[in-house]
Amino acid sequence: MKIAPKLISLIKKSNDFLIASHLNPDGDALGASIALAIALKRMGKYVQVINRDTVPADLKFLPSSDLLIQQVPDKEFEVLFIVDCNTIERTGLKDLKAKSVIIIDHHILPDNVQEIWDSETMLHSMVETKAAATGELIFMILNELGIAIDKDIATNLYTTLLFDTGGFRYSNTTPEALHIASQLVAAGAETWWISRELYENIPYNAMQLLASAYTTIEKEGDIAWITVTQEMLQATGTTAEDTENFVDQPR
Repeated sequence: MKIAPKLISLIKKSNDFLIASHLNPDGDALGASIALAIALKRMGKYVQVINRDTVPADLKFLPSSDLLIQQVPDKEFEVLFIVDCNTIERTGLKDLKAKSVIIIDHHILPDNVQEIWDSETMLHSMVETKAAATGELIFMILNELGIAIDKDIATNLYTTLLFDTGGFRYSNTTPEALHIASQLVAAGAETWWISRELYENIPYNAMQLLASAYTTIEKEGDIAWITVTQEMLQATGTTAEDTENFVDQPR
């Protein structure tokens, strides 16, 4: 996929950025946002990363995850990045102000995407539905900007790929995704450590919750599902955040 020169030009000439992603952020949304923020800061830009929700416990290992804020800044930014989603509604945030908006996503854009934004807002987008993760697109942008991938950026971007491909098990595990992953490993991403933090560092009460959910499993044809109730959450002292990877079980 080619990156529009005007998008790169906008990034280079702008000085302050706000990066937002979808509510209940996952490994792709957070990893992509943080990697982009680290790179922009290295270019000498002013950057803030915002999300309606806090960093999930299983993603606090991401380098610079403490950049995330929840309070909407009372200022107009030159550029607002919308990462891993394509509408303000998906961010769960209001009053985000920017002269220009750049959508970086691997999901299909709504037909009325331009109508969603104020007519005075300059809207740009880099959307590739064949990309394994949004982090793949951020990787391409950083290369175009000439930003060297260090260990912190590599860790965040490798996490985006690992998360959205289900540990490189899903059908979106493309040759391009694996090629990028190999470059990120070469840049310092520690594969075992990242995998352990994502998949093998589950709190005891979350395991109790999963055990309860297992008892609800049902199947009809090729579809299987499990149920998590508010009562289960209360009984185990967990929250909806602890169910992040539960869908993999019936899947």
